[in-house]
Amino acid sequence: MSGLQKMVVNFVFSTQMVEEVLSKNKVRWSVAGWFHGPNIERPHPYIEPVKPLSTATDIQTEEVKKWLNVSYLDIESALKHIQSQFEEESEIQLENFFLDNKFEEISHALQSDSVVWTKRGPPNKRNLYVADEGNLPKVLQDCLHFMKSEFMFYLLEHMTGLNLTEKTQGSKPKKAKSDSQLDGDTKQNIGEPSCRAELRKWCHGSYTLAHDTDTEAHDYALDVSIFTHCNDWKECYGGFISYIANGEDEELLTVNPSDNSLSLVYRDHETLRFTKHINHLITEIDTPEFYEIYVVFYE
Repeated sequence: MSGLQKMVVNFVFSTQMVEEVLSKNKVRWSVAGWFHGPNIERPHPYIEPVKPLSTATDIQTEEVKKWLNVSYLDIESALKHIQSQFEEESEIQLENFFLDNKFEEISHALQSDSVVWTKRGPPNKRNLYVADEGNLPKVLQDCLHFMKSEFMFYLLEHMTGLNLTEKTQGSKPKKAKSDSQLDGDTKQNIGEPSCRAELRKWCHGSYTLAHDTDTEAHDYALDVSIFTHCNDWKECYGGFISYIANGEDEELLTVNPSDNSLSLVYRDHETLRFTKHINHLITEIDTPEFYEIYVVFYE
């Protein structure tokens, strides 16, 4: 502000981008205050339009077996244990979800030049990159198809106890199918349960903020994430997902990105989520970014 000439009844106002303090021996200072005066008419806050939802898509069992770690097909043992833990804590992180060869294909495709990434804002809510679904390599198209398939709805129902398949009279969950029943077409008559999916890229400067006008935060939902390119990730880089109670400072849960791990978190309408700002420390690693396959399911 040096060099400005002082004038009577003159008000000077400036804006600047707030960036990271990279020096180890300096801190940021700020001055805050209020202007007092008569009330003015304020415009109504802008509410973002709700993104479209989709119901479950058809998939053949042969396709399922190309993607999924077979241990997660064990209805009687593995899934019952997962559901028991999830019902106790409302969250779980499952390792090695995809088969290794499919996970490698996905990881390679996400870094290819054929994926078009679009920066998503506005800055007062988020700063991240989302893939254009109209121009994806086939393996990524197939991955999204699998994540939105009727089998995935069925699998998540048995992992969580939520009613994600066709609602029966009295809203009772369906009886679990045996492995032999999974052979052939897994088509079901999907009713109200739906989902929304997208591919995300997180890099230096990426973040999301919790805000009151979040249209996705007003419903009960199951957040599902699978991460890639985060083997060397450390919590000090940021990029972890925090869940907080609306109106409270206490953190309820933290989800750290982990390669090929399926993260499941059930949240209610009083729970907000945000992704911690990714700071400059990420530039010290070989791959200064990670990717997320994000799907939100609704009963």
